[in-house]
Amino acid sequence: MTNPIRRPTKTDAPKPGAYRDFVPHPPGTDPQTCEEAFIVYVGSKAADVVLPGPQPEIQTRNLYTCPIGSFRLYTTVDRIDCATKTATMDFRMYNNMSRQSFGRFASHPAFRLSGMRSQYMWWNWKESVDWSSGTIRVIPRTPGQRRW
Repeated sequence: MTNPIRRPTKTDAPKPGAYRDFVPHPPGTDPQTCEEAFIVYVGSKAADVVLPGPQPEIQTRNLYTCPIGSFRLYTTVDRIDCATKTATMDFRMYNNMSRQSFGRFASHPAFRLSGMRSQYMWWNWKESVDWSSGTIRVIPRTPGQRRW
């Protein structure tokens, strides 16, 4: 079961009682995609300096999503009813977006000048699972309920 007093930290320490799964580089989170998105961004910044009049800053969706890279997913079963074949599961995802997310491209001069710092992120959600029908439903948060 999920430990309700668990709080996020800047580490990927094991979560007692949770099933831990490593998800390596989902599609679009590889260093090459990051390099391409960063080049578009830096190019738009340079265009604003070189061309007359204000130029738009271009931050593509990939610029936001590509540094996610690999992450850890922790899952606990908080309630299970074998008779009705239902369960409530709690998912916690940990990710550190860092210079390493950009791989060999983190040494690019424009990237070094960006001043990027590591960003620690956590996501948390609960799902109701009915394994007889295959139905999965995200359980909405109740107002004021704290989750990561």
